[in-house]
Amino acid sequence: MLAVDPEDAAALNNMGSIAFLKGDLAAAEARFSQAAAVDPADPGIWLNLAKTAAKRQDAAKAKEYGEKAVAAAEDSQKPRFKTALEGLLR
Repeated sequence: MLAVDPEDAAALNNMGSIAFLKGDLAAAEARFSQAAAVDPADPGIWLNLAKTAAKRQDAAKAKEYGEKAVAAAEDSQKPRFKTALEGLLR
C-alpha cells in the first residue's frame, strides 16, 4: 500500500503497530510519527505514540502524545482517551 501511496496514514499506523508488537520501538515510533504528520486529527495514532513512549519509559513524551490524542478525539471519545492516558502514565 505504501508503494502506491506513501502518505497512507492507516498503512503507516499499521506498520507502526507491527513494529511495536515485534518490540522494535524505534521503528514503531518512526512509523507512528509519519502517520501523525499525515493525519494529525487521528487520536488513535497519537495514542499509539503515547504507548510507544511509555514503553520506552519516556513519561514526558507519553503525556505529550496522550494529550494530543485527547485533544484530537471527538467529544464522545474524550473520556476513553483520557482513561487510556491515565493508564499509561501510572
